[in-house]
Amino acid sequence: MLSESIAKLVQYGVETELIPECERNYTTNLLLDVFKEDEYTEPEEEYSNINLEEVLKELLDEAVERGLIQDSVVYRDLFDTRLMNCLMPRPAQVQNTFWEKYKESPEEATDYFYKLSQDSNYIRRYRVKKDQKWTVDSEYGTIDITINLSKPEKDPKAIAAAKLAKSSSYPKCLLCPENEGYAGRINHPARENHRIIPITINDSPWGFQYSPYVYYNEHCIIFNREHKPMVVNKETFEHLLSFVEQFPHYLLGSNADLPIVGGSILSHDHYQGGNYEFPMDGAKVFKTITYRDIQIDFLQWPLSTVRLISKNKEHIIHLSEHILNKWINYSNEDIDIIKGSVKTLEQKSPWSLKEALGYIKKEYDVCLIDTRPVFDVLTKNALYAADVLLTPVKFDNFCRDNLTMVEDAYHELKEKNPELEWKVFANMVANVKAQKVSSADLLGKHDYPFMQSCISRTAIVDNALSLYKPVAKHRGGSNVAQDFVDLVDELLED
Repeated sequence: MLSESIAKLVQYGVETELIPECERNYTTNLLLDVFKEDEYTEPEEEYSNINLEEVLKELLDEAVERGLIQDSVVYRDLFDTRLMNCLMPRPAQVQNTFWEKYKESPEEATDYFYKLSQDSNYIRRYRVKKDQKWTVDSEYGTIDITINLSKPEKDPKAIAAAKLAKSSSYPKCLLCPENEGYAGRINHPARENHRIIPITINDSPWGFQYSPYVYYNEHCIIFNREHKPMVVNKETFEHLLSFVEQFPHYLLGSNADLPIVGGSILSHDHYQGGNYEFPMDGAKVFKTITYRDIQIDFLQWPLSTVRLISKNKEHIIHLSEHILNKWINYSNEDIDIIKGSVKTLEQKSPWSLKEALGYIKKEYDVCLIDTRPVFDVLTKNALYAADVLLTPVKFDNFCRDNLTMVEDAYHELKEKNPELEWKVFANMVANVKAQKVSSADLLGKHDYPFMQSCISRTAIVDNALSLYKPVAKHRGGSNVAQDFVDLVDELLED
């Protein structure tokens, strides 16, 4: 059975030109070594048109039966990537072939590289086929909607194992060039069948690869060879245009460099592109103006969107930078939009938010500021501007330590903001014995400023969060909705 499955995989490698015919024996021996097998019998049957998913399943089932791996999607993915590495050309071979084909045309080069990324199972075709895609007509034109299913869910055992796994800083992130050929681990995907094309973007070294999850056709990632965070500035536009000059059949775009909207790996400078036409390209133009030799189209789109068209690259870069800076520094006193300042954060000033709120303090009764559970410069800005520090607490084994940390920070903050009050309320309260014991012990031994109101533990809150709705709008008549009303009333009374 093993010999037959290995013969099929080797034949697949020959058919897809991952390996030449002369490497058939060599590849067979590599695969035998992975299975720690000394014996091999050449099958009498000649195989052709190999289904990769089927033959990998045969080999993975064999590995499970032999006790080489656990029967889990995570361990199976690690192992089948190791198998595919036996068929892979070396990085230098891939790079040489890519640039030889580039001499003919950039499109021929990317066609080769994309097919290699699919044939090698780096892009798992059989999973990508499961993606759900459809279009919807809207006032903005035809909109693409996709549900990506090519990234498998981890099973509970793998999640538990990942928590116990030794932490590692190598590779630093999923985009670092050190991922090329990396065997992976329980908490980091295998990349043995991964290849990168070194490219130069605006006179600096970058890497060209494909996304293994393919959100759209030929979904590529262009990443800085140096591990440094994303920043959107003038260089962003220089990089984007430098790339499309070299690969004119591809688009390239940038995520925002803000965690709330950036979505992707913001710790590593990168862009995403591909061979695809997005619905935005077909959006209607409701206004056009001309600046110098640049056509500026204002698009009918859900977000504020402009399109710049010119034959002069430098003019586009300069105007793009100008628009970006205007947007970053945008203020509108009529609707109380106050521009922020990166310089303020760099100076670690704790009073900038208090000063900004001073302009609008008379216009509003209450201002709520939600902070991260970290006492960094942003949190301190919020607490120096606040009248009340409101701390939610879940009665568990960690609540005593957490409250002690908050109490220490509160006393430190009081030195700068003497009028700051501290209030604590119980969150996710359930009528269970262990919780009652924990809360009674806590309240009996410590003088924390607990409010009378508390928030019940219920699925209604989880459902409201998943729907991006306030609890009051999701289930306004529920007991937990009243809990929030009681909490606010008690807070305002005080």
